[in-house]
Amino acid sequence: MNNPNTREVPSWDEYFMMIAMTTAFRSKDPRTQVGAIIVNSEKHIVGTGYNGFAPGYPDTPENWERSKKHSRVIHAERNAILHSHGSISGTCLYTTLSPCLECAKSIVASKVSKVLYLTDREVNADSLVFLGECGVTTERLTPTGIFWWDLSNKFLEKTVNSLTLNNMEIKK
Repeated sequence: MNNPNTREVPSWDEYFMMIAMTTAFRSKDPRTQVGAIIVNSEKHIVGTGYNGFAPGYPDTPENWERSKKHSRVIHAERNAILHSHGSISGTCLYTTLSPCLECAKSIVASKVSKVLYLTDREVNADSLVFLGECGVTTERLTPTGIFWWDLSNKFLEKTVNSLTLNNMEIKK
């Protein structure tokens, strides 16, 4: 029964993806900010991560240059796995960008059962196939509802240069 006194709230998937998007803002990468969170079956967040250098690695502008950062940055998905609490077997990973193949391997090895992502890159298509072959369900989350409007626009403004946004619409 609908209660006229209650307001609309985001779905659990929308809610967790918004948290992943907020987590992405922690990244200092000048080109691409990615966030990821891991959620257990009880809807508790058990891990968060964003793309960045390992603790102790010098955070200098020179190290953020493309030629250097690609071999030194830890991706958001792997950081979420590394910083998770307890077993993450059977969990769901929410990520703002579809995982690369190396992260997909870590996802499979950690026994994450589902990956929801907001945007993708053509170069990550093999990783989505790999995840499926290993029994991990993948789904691109399509933003709907007013909850996405503000946060999605801010996130996309910041990352639009590096993300493939084909077929992504934000519906009011």
